[in-house]
Amino acid sequence: MKTTLFLPIDVHVREATAKTLLAATAALSGFNVVIGRKKEVTSIARKYGGGIFLGIGAQANFERQYRDLNSRGVKVVVMDEEGLVTFSDEIYSRTRLSTATLDCIETYFTWGRHHDKVVRNAAPEKLRSSITGNLRFDVLRPELRSVHQRQVQAIKSRLGDYVLIVSSFAACNHFSGAETYLASLRDKKFIQNEAEDAFFRRYIRFKQDVLDAFLAALPAIASSVGDAKVVLRPHPSENVDLWVSAAQGYENIIVESEGDIQPWIMGSKVIIHHYCTTSIEAFAAGHPAIAFRPFVDRDIETERPYACSLTAHSESELTKQIHDVLAGIDDLSRKRMDIRHLYEQYVFNTGNETCWQQLIPELKKIRVPSSTSALKFRFDSWRRKRRSPAADVADEYILRKSPHVSLEEMSRTLTDLSAAIPGLKRVKLARLDESCFLVTGS
Repeated sequence: MKTTLFLPIDVHVREATAKTLLAATAALSGFNVVIGRKKEVTSIARKYGGGIFLGIGAQANFERQYRDLNSRGVKVVVMDEEGLVTFSDEIYSRTRLSTATLDCIETYFTWGRHHDKVVRNAAPEKLRSSITGNLRFDVLRPELRSVHQRQVQAIKSRLGDYVLIVSSFAACNHFSGAETYLASLRDKKFIQNEAEDAFFRRYIRFKQDVLDAFLAALPAIASSVGDAKVVLRPHPSENVDLWVSAAQGYENIIVESEGDIQPWIMGSKVIIHHYCTTSIEAFAAGHPAIAFRPFVDRDIETERPYACSLTAHSESELTKQIHDVLAGIDDLSRKRMDIRHLYEQYVFNTGNETCWQQLIPELKKIRVPSSTSALKFRFDSWRRKRRSPAADVADEYILRKSPHVSLEEMSRTLTDLSAAIPGLKRVKLARLDESCFLVTGS
């Protein structure tokens, strides 16, 4: 019987396309794959047991969930979606690498050599780690970028040329407020004492200062782009109303939250960011990025998301950088090869094999006691629909991060992936509920 691979999606606009790529290639390699919103995929894994569950991290709050899955015959492996742009290695280890949680994990898939070293230093001896890179960077490689071409063309047809501001201010502009954000960190056991509480409050103040500088710079940015537009892209956890209010009165500033972030990056003339993984994604896709750093705090920041970006420390420097990039002047282009070599230690699949080609052989090594047949998944899905035709209702936060996805949208994503990897046309897709799908090979 085929092994079931459970693929939970945490933030849809960040990882859905990349995890669908893994689902499709794994299905053709002999797995039955359940993919969808994290909450529902976890529930299905608990109900049926057996199989392999790809967790999103090793924080302390995941220990109970992973132990429960282990008790049901599910082997847990982990790929930390937020393991690239972090705080210091010491803070990352303390907040995201719980020894008790790592004890529940079969294999930890790391971003690159640097991340692997950090994980190995914190992990129990029995834990296997494997350097694979991250799935999101697979679809930014030259041979796979066409996956996003349909969406890029649709965006450019609608907007024309645009500069993309990627907001990463959820800490200070959280949709439910900063104190709720801090409470969530306590619930996740990121904050466990007064010193950690003080550190994260300092981080929130730092991000608020930078956000205020971004808002103050918007008029100058809007004036510096010529006939192009400025697209503001809030983080899914942010209060969008702040950005909508800031954009009022400017005909060329638009707030956009929909769709995968990568086509928006690839369609832009340049992205503007502050301490964000999207800068490295833009570099991997061959697009320029500008880091706006009106303030610097070396106790909070590392240089990782900045080394691949142009840097502006003031509003005047920022507008000059925007003008130069739009004029075709890219001071980083001559250093691109050196920068690429630097990032290979952080993201393995920027210069080596794809992540999915590394992952699937590793997953096949894992021995699973049992798995559920594809036929039973489909039959039980049919019964659930008969019993409860009403759509599942999730809380606001879950819907912001991972909304319901239609069968048509998933089918379009598979079609886009098949254009780059023709063999994926043999993959079959079936809906299990409002938020989950079963992917199987022919």
